[in-house]
Amino acid sequence: MWMVFLDESGYTPDWQAGIEAQPFYALSAVCVPCSKLAASYQELREVVTALGVPDGPKPLGRGHEIKARDIASGSGWWATHTAERNGVRTLMLGYPSKAGGVAFIVVIDKTAHSTKYYSPDNPYLLAMKYILERVEHYLRDANDVGFLVYDHNKGFEPKLASETFSLLSEGSTGSFFSEVYEATFSFTLQLDHILELAFGDSIGSLGIQVADFFATFAYQHFKAGKPPKCGWWDTLVANLHRKDGVLDGVGLKVFP
Repeated sequence: MWMVFLDESGYTPDWQAGIEAQPFYALSAVCVPCSKLAASYQELREVVTALGVPDGPKPLGRGHEIKARDIASGSGWWATHTAERNGVRTLMLGYPSKAGGVAFIVVIDKTAHSTKYYSPDNPYLLAMKYILERVEHYLRDANDVGFLVYDHNKGFEPKLASETFSLLSEGSTGSFFSEVYEATFSFTLQLDHILELAFGDSIGSLGIQVADFFATFAYQHFKAGKPPKCGWWDTLVANLHRKDGVLDGVGLKVFP
C-alpha cells in the first residue's frame, strides 16, 4: 500500500476575487510506499538535525513543523541561516525519490482559467480531480492501492470532501478529441485503487510537510514567471513522476 500526502498553495476563499493576490493554485501529491515510510521519516529527521536546524518542542512531524512558506520567504530564524534554509529545501524536495516514491503537481493559472471559460469550474476542485486521476493511473501501474491524507483546510474542507467522495464512488469523467477519428470521445475513470481520503494536520505529519514544500515551491516558481536556472526547481522536477519518459501532463499538469 502507498501513502499519498496532499497539500495546496494559492488558496483564497473566493478564487476569482483573490486572483490578484494569489494568481495561481498548486496542488501536490507525494506518494510513498508504506514499507519505506518509517525509515525515510527517521532519516529525514536525522538529516534536518545534522543541518544544524534548532530542535522543536517535539520531534518533527510529531508536534513540530517546518513550514515551506518560511523557507520560501526566509522569515524568522531562516533569515540569517541561508545554508540551513537551502539544505532543508533540498532535503524536502528530494524526499520522494529517496523514499522510493514520486510526486505529482497540478498548477492552475487562475487568470487564464477565468478568461478562457465562460463559466469556469472551481479551480480547487478541478485540481483535485486532475491529481486523483494521476494518482489512480500510478497506482494501477504499481498494481497497488493508496490511502490519501489531505492537509486540513477548514473553510473549504466540507466542499472538497463532498466532491472527492463523489469522484471516488462514481469515477472521474472527461472527454478528449481524437485526431485519428476526428471525433470527441467521453470516458469515465474509476478510482478504484484509491482506498479512501482522510484529512490530517501538517504539524503531526511529515508526509504532509513534504507535500507542503512541493505545493509551495511549485506555486512560487509559476508566480515568479518560471525563471530559468533555478536549482531547487530542478530538484523538485526530478522527483515528479514520468510515464515512458514524459513529464508534462503526467507528473506535472498545468491548466489551462
